[in-house]
Amino acid sequence: MSDNLKTIRELADELGVSKQAIWQKIKRDTSIDLRQFTSTKGNTVYVNVDGQKTIKSMFKNGSSTKEHQHKDDIDDNEKDAVYDQDEVKFLRNLVSEIQSEKKELHKLLDQQQRL
Repeated sequence: MSDNLKTIRELADELGVSKQAIWQKIKRDTSIDLRQFTSTKGNTVYVNVDGQKTIKSMFKNGSSTKEHQHKDDIDDNEKDAVYDQDEVKFLRNLVSEIQSEKKELHKLLDQQQRL
């Protein structure tokens, strides 16, 4: 994997916030379509450099993690994570893409085994 790609978890750790805080910021800024900044390998979503800059710029107001959590109504200790509809749609699209890729790979594997 290229060094310039990071997961949402890596970005959250780097910024000192939760993954949910990042999703909440993205949800609130409707001008951002995260899909243009991401790629998927296996079950992991990677964010490219432009996406990292965009996400980091959302958190550049200098407030602490607790303030972010309060402002975004997020508690890292919550057991039941609340997912918004945009995140669910995004994840469902990723699952669909992965399933399509899996079907294609199975088809190619079957063809190869026949040869």
